[in-house]
Order: sequence, then C-alpha cells, then structure tokens
Amino acid sequence: MAEILSYDLLKEMKFAEFKKAFKEKTQWKKAKAAIFLIDYKMGTKKLPIAIPLRKTTALKGLIKQIKADKHPNQKLAAGFIKMVKTKDGPQLNFSLTSGGYAAEALEAKVATLFKQLLKFNFIVETTATVTEEEEDTAPNSATSDSATLPKEKNAAPHSPSSDSTNDLKAILSLFNQVKGDLKQEVKGIIKRFKSKNNHLKDAYVLDDVTNNIQRFMNQYAQLPPIAQKKLAAAKQKIEQQDLVLKKLSHQLSQIDIVPQSEEEVDWAITNIEKKIQDLLQKVQ
Repeated sequence: MAEILSYDLLKEMKFAEFKKAFKEKTQWKKAKAAIFLIDYKMGTKKLPIAIPLRKTTALKGLIKQIKADKHPNQKLAAGFIKMVKTKDGPQLNFSLTSGGYAAEALEAKVATLFKQLLKFNFIVETTATVTEEEEDTAPNSATSDSATLPKEKNAAPHSPSSDSTNDLKAILSLFNQVKGDLKQEVKGIIKRFKSKNNHLKDAYVLDDVTNNIQRFMNQYAQLPPIAQKKLAAAKQKIEQQDLVLKKLSHQLSQIDIVPQSEEEVDWAITNIEKKIQDLLQKVQ
C-alpha cells in the first residue's frame, strides 16, 4: 500500500519519498482540508509542500503543531479542499481559511506541483465561504459536477465595509509574504551572487518576488485613500526593494549559471513550461 502523506512523516522524508507519497491520488480525492507549507526545508532544498486531511476538524491542531515547529505564518496556508470533475479533467478547489500566505500567490506557487505529479488542476476559490460543519457532511467525490464550494449558512449580509477589511487583510498578507521572501530568499541570492555561485532557480525566485511586488502595487492602487495612507510607509519600502531586485535580476541575466543537480534542471524545465503555458493563455 502506498504511503499516505502526513505532517509527522514529512519530517523524515527525502524529496523522492515525498513525491511518491504525494502521487497517491486516493488521499486527495477523499481530502476535505489541506495545509500548504511554502519554502519547507527538505534536506538542502526549500519546497512548496501540500498535506491532505480527511477531516476539517484536524486543521486547528495541525496548524498549532506547525507553528510550534517555527514554520513562519507568512509561509503557511490552510483551508478546505474539494475534488471536482471538469471538462479539463480532475480539479482541486481550495478555499483559504487561515495562514499568512496570499491566496493569489498560493495558486501560482503550487498549481505546477499538482499538475506535474497528479495531473490535477488546482484552483484557489475566492467567491465562497465554507463552514467546518457543512464541509464534513458535503459530498466529496471526483464525479461531482459542481466547481463551487458550499456557501456558509446564514451568512451575514454583504457590505462595502467588509470588502474594505478583506482587501486590507489580503494586501497585508501579501506584504508579509514579500517581506519574508526578501529576508530569506533574496538575501541568499545576493550572497551567492557576491561569491559568484548562483543557482539556476535564483532567477525564477526573483521573478516570483517581483510578481508579488507588482500584485501588491495593483492591490494598493485599488484601496480607499484612508487605507493607502496606513500602508504608505510599507509601499515606499517595497518600491525601494523593487529597484534593487530589478538591478539584481539584470545582473543575473548577464552570467552563465550552471545547474547544481539533476533535480534543479527538472525544476527549471517545469517552470519554463509553466511560463510558456501562461503566455499562451494570455494571447488566446
């Protein structure tokens, strides 16, 4: 029987073992919740990791355990998940309920993981909310035709002020994510650049951070003036860092970077394929 993914087993796994366990489709078809750990350290690598859960009630305890292990909140995403059948094949719909990682960034970060290893599409739902009680009793099979998660019962009336609050929370989450990337990822890239020892993935990591900065700027522009005023200092800091990143990205493009391992080559090929698919979708 194939090994099922769990957080406790994850600590002892090598990357090849994780990939093998991740590919067990039954656990994803039966999953009602999932936790994503971004930049999880596995050996010498930092990877996006996904863990399926059969009960939504298991989320709270596992989040506490992960935080106790010092995994940063801005690199954590947790919520409800449901398998649906679409004309493009199996699809996992994820509804983010906790963690500091932005929903928009999560889809971009892990969609390739599901597509490459499981041949599943991965979508982060942003139009519906779900309660634990509803999700525990909802049908959860790959034959469902619904691509929309169940709506919360007795939901509070929609109001413009709730939109503003949600927008502010989303942009703060994105700011924390960018700040974490600058401290962890970019700091290492600069150090390797100075020692002329850059990795093949460094340019792609810079692209991800730069894209998140652009998303921050776009979301900031849509905030009401009062909220923009509160975030003015954060915006100024990010603008300064964006100039540094663009200069660093240009410098990296001028040097020949040798892959450090076969896995790094595979990683680069996957990312190139994803960029090509994204470009094709934009021109269609």
